[in-house]
Amino acid sequence: MADNKFNNKETIARCVPMGKLQSVIGGKWKILILWYVSFYKIQRFGELMRRLDGITQSTLTKQWNTHLLSLGRASSPSCRP
Repeated sequence: MADNKFNNKETIARCVPMGKLQSVIGGKWKILILWYVSFYKIQRFGELMRRLDGITQSTLTKQWNTHLLSLGRASSPSCRP
């Protein structure tokens, strides 16, 4: 049987950050949400909702709140006047 290259503690410790990254950006919509927010500088919930064809409001709300909480921000989108 071939040796498993992930059997020592040093190698496993290097994999932990990647696991955390995957837990943050995993999911069907998160990468698209992050793309629109970062590349197009979208800050309004409604604008993001229009860009993401096929996403439900409840799914976007959950993903939005998760994204903001992971950044350490408030859990609800702000409305500008």
